[in-house]
This record gives sequence, C-alpha cells and structure tokens, in this order.
Amino acid sequence: MALLKCPECDSQVSDKAQCCPKCGFPVKDMIEIERKTIQEKKRAKRKKMVEIVLAVVVLCVVVVGVIAVIKRPDTSGLYNKIAWGSSENQIKKDYPNGTDGTDDDEEKETYYLYNMKSYIAGIDALTRFAFKDGKLYQITFMPSLQDNSDLVAEEVPSKVEEYLCDLYGEYKKDSAIYKWETKKSDIEMFSYKSLVTVTYSEKGYDQQKKDE
Repeated sequence: MALLKCPECDSQVSDKAQCCPKCGFPVKDMIEIERKTIQEKKRAKRKKMVEIVLAVVVLCVVVVGVIAVIKRPDTSGLYNKIAWGSSENQIKKDYPNGTDGTDDDEEKETYYLYNMKSYIAGIDALTRFAFKDGKLYQITFMPSLQDNSDLVAEEVPSKVEEYLCDLYGEYKKDSAIYKWETKKSDIEMFSYKSLVTVTYSEKGYDQQKKDE
C-alpha cells in the first residue's frame, strides 16, 4: 500500500481510499491520475532506454563497418595511388628535390632517387623510381631508421612486414623473399637481418622482360 498526500488538507491518504479520512476530499480520481502519470513516466523511460540501446548498437555496427573497410587489403597494389606509366615529370613534381640517374646497361632506362621521409613511423626510405621510355614501371624502397627513432635496426624488417600486411593482406614466402600479389602490382620484400628492400613492379613486367 502506498501513501499519497491529500491536495486539500495535506494529510496522508492510502492509494486504496475513496476519499480523505480527515477532510473527506474525493481522492479516487486523483489516485488514478497519479497511477497513469507514473505508468507514462515508466513507459517513456523504457522507450528512451530502448532508443539509446538501439543507437549504441547502430553506432557499433557503423564503426565496425568503417574499420573493416579501412582494414580491407588494397587489392590494386599501387603505392600511394601512383599509377604505372606515370611520367618522370609527374613523379618529380609530386616528390621534388630528388636525384636523376641512368643505368649504364639499359639505354632507355632512367631512375629518380628520393629520400622518403616517414615511410613508416620512425623509418625513412631511400626510394628509387625506375622508368623505361620515360614511363614508371618499378619503385624500390630501402628503409632505414630515422635519427631520432625509438626503434632499433633489428626491428625494421618486422615493422615493414607488418606495414605491408596491413596494406595488402597475407604474403607468400620464398626463403628471404616475401611476395604480395595484387591486381596491378607484384610486390616483394627482401629481408636479411636488419637489411630490407621492398620492390613494387608493374604487374607482369618481369614476365614481359623475360619474353623479350
């Protein structure tokens, strides 16, 4: 049994009473209104809780979906979206202040060296863009520790491997060579102790070179 306050004389009245025993005020209707008010408040509270739970569930689903998309391997395999066949001028524009070069044994092959800062957190990379007939067909990275890096040299291979796996998924390993196959690139990482090189080649270029 609950007690309510009589609006007429402020006396305590049972919620089962028909009228106030002190002043005779009819409290039955007031009690019914009070019950309905309490029930409405409870329903509104439950509804709000359900809405909050649903909102949290939807937000979690969206976050998981976004993370899944972000973590999805890059099936194109293009480094930093650089298209194969890009011109030397375009690469030099995007990566200025590098160094030109020409291979003695390949008359039509030239290259452009660029010091890639923060290739990975704590790691820089000397980067070689290789061109044939003026068109990009290969990119090679030679990672090295930054001067102020918290890493040690022996950690470089595992950090580079982790970086490439995050981008391109699982690899195939042949001795000291890790390989990732993508739609547009053949990607290889050579690792020996603290020495690492990573090479992106235009898809099928090595086979084309052999056929020539």
